[in-house]
Amino acid sequence: GCSCRGTMRFICKDCLTAQWAMRCKDDLDNGNAALICDLCHQRFTGKAAEILVGNLQSTVQTRTEAVPQPDIEEQTARYKAQMTRATEMWRQGKTSEASALFRSTISGLKSLKGPMDPLVLSCQHNLSLILLGQGSLKEAEALVKTARLGFSELYGPEHPLTLKACHNEAMIAQTAGALDKARDGYQFVLELRKKILGPEHLDTLKTASNLGLVLHTKGQTAEAEQIFRMTLQGLEHVVGRRHQLAVVGL
Repeated sequence: GCSCRGTMRFICKDCLTAQWAMRCKDDLDNGNAALICDLCHQRFTGKAAEILVGNLQSTVQTRTEAVPQPDIEEQTARYKAQMTRATEMWRQGKTSEASALFRSTISGLKSLKGPMDPLVLSCQHNLSLILLGQGSLKEAEALVKTARLGFSELYGPEHPLTLKACHNEAMIAQTAGALDKARDGYQFVLELRKKILGPEHLDTLKTASNLGLVLHTKGQTAEAEQIFRMTLQGLEHVVGRRHQLAVVGL
């Protein structure tokens, strides 16, 4: 389901599939294949997402057979659909399948639009997080760095996508035990997110929490405690004390 659990729109699998089928062609034509509920505007999850990923795959296959020599716009729409499928597989824990599909999409988009295309960079960024979870830290580090540098060149060093990649680059460094590099990365992102998003934005608080963990691991307990207290105070206002980040702070 989704945030509204489908109770006001989808009453069965057939209704869900039929509604999506009507929308899927328009979404692909517009280059948008995100699996998002029209009612609550949140991502589908669980069985609903699984059904719609399969439906999306069938739709793309049908279009591929109908148009064997597509133009650039059609090819781009198909690759965006592959990105959606890969992302949903990742969310479902199918990391091997998601990784393979992201790699295929990156290869195809590079040939079609070049290595600096935003879709290529987004795929590389997402793949780096899958590889992080699989323990392939060197490749993950190389991919997220490529994405960060690309986003910075396209949009500037303070763009949300650049900062997100920079945050995740620090997270990979943290996992690899490169604590000084992780600290510097988190501090850089934290200052910019405070300025751009505000001190109590959830992304800002995530970066602060991670920075606190790094400082704690380095033995800088006083600085870590100060950051944890500030983070916990912000989280209480935004999401409450029971949020996962608040639990870490406690």
